[in-house]
Amino acid sequence: MPKYPDDFKEYIKQTAQTHEVINSIIGGVTSSGINFVAKCPFHEDSRPSLMINVSTNTWSCNGCGAGSSNHSKATSSDVYGFVMGYYNYNFGEAIEWLAKFLNVPLPILDQKQQFKLSQQQWWSNKCATAQSRFRENLMNNKEAYKYLRNRGLEDLDIYVWGLGFGDGEDQDFMNTKGKITFPIHDWSGNIASFTGRVPFGASVLTELNEKQKAEGKRITPKYDHRWPLNAKFVSEEYIRNHPFPEFDRNQYVYGLYQAKSYITQWKSATLVEGFTDVIQLHKRGITNAVATLGTNLSEQHVLQLKRAGAKRVLLMRDGDDAGLIAMEKDSRILLQHGIEVQVCPLPDGHDPDSLARTFPLLDDAFSKYINKRTRTLTQWRVEKVYKEEQDEILFHYSRIGEIQGNRLEKVISLLASEDDPVQLDILLRQYAELFVVSYDSLKQKVHHFKGSIQHAQ
Repeated sequence: MPKYPDDFKEYIKQTAQTHEVINSIIGGVTSSGINFVAKCPFHEDSRPSLMINVSTNTWSCNGCGAGSSNHSKATSSDVYGFVMGYYNYNFGEAIEWLAKFLNVPLPILDQKQQFKLSQQQWWSNKCATAQSRFRENLMNNKEAYKYLRNRGLEDLDIYVWGLGFGDGEDQDFMNTKGKITFPIHDWSGNIASFTGRVPFGASVLTELNEKQKAEGKRITPKYDHRWPLNAKFVSEEYIRNHPFPEFDRNQYVYGLYQAKSYITQWKSATLVEGFTDVIQLHKRGITNAVATLGTNLSEQHVLQLKRAGAKRVLLMRDGDDAGLIAMEKDSRILLQHGIEVQVCPLPDGHDPDSLARTFPLLDDAFSKYINKRTRTLTQWRVEKVYKEEQDEILFHYSRIGEIQGNRLEKVISLLASEDDPVQLDILLRQYAELFVVSYDSLKQKVHHFKGSIQHAQ
């Protein structure tokens, strides 16, 4: 983070009128005598509880305590505290946002900071230039363009999401050669890299890789992220001065720059697997959709979702075995960070992209479908246990007692992890009927299991 002079920081704080800043961000600021009030964006606020004091140029919330050191997000009552809390900015980002709001130029940084900033600007400009070239390549490549159109993507989607076609002219972007390019943005919207995707389907890719494997060549991945720079192709000095000599896909969430304002508003994110999944969901109004660059959800991914304000994540991984495994992994790391997990299981053979394209664009049928299929994590896990062993019961009727006992053990341990007593009672009644056992016996077993866990701790 650049280090700005103290007098500049103080000037920004004194010049920016807190009520004007807050009104520009959330709207609805109204006068109340000599001061102002607004509905607080940091909690469910049915009537204005956010107070803005004109004489001190400060703000605070009487409802949730935002603007005080006791609050979880907005810990300061000055204008910096609101901007940092609302946008999940660090102090430097809040200074830069307010300077832009006031149309005040930022001060000149010291030599080291200036060099780092110029490096990043050089890379940002290079990526922007490459994106323009890639887009032109795409429009001139009939096969790649046709492939995207057949996947339900229109010219507006190509423009909005910055899609293109790689040419291999630059060592930095060799991973995109002969592939459709997807720009990867950082938190602020700058392009940090490009990922290349093969412009053909899974069957063609499988055939190609079988041939390459037989010839001892590198197989072609479906998505190819930027390769680390190699001294064989560029100079050591180029690598040393490069702001991004390597690309770590665990540091970036695809679509987060486009989705973060919706995540902030809804306190919720929808996590999918592929780039086109994100685009198709956004087209159908699910504008809080984002994707990891692969099936691995990293610690850094979760921190970025939390920074955007996500308190709940809906998992919509692909409807195959890999997707099911990924959702179990996702749920563990999300729960460790205190994020509520919901699951929308997809039909076998579908991913969010292919499923979305079976629904019309101009109504909310797809959103309704997702809402209908969304489960709590416990519900999804219990239903999975039921489905996994239902065939065993049907085809091995003589072992029904053993199989039923085994799966009820799993169900009891899952229900025992439910902390909300109301939700637990609902699930007990639902699954007593599903597994054909009495409500009282299932309830007794679950509470006994809970007690044994607490005693062991």
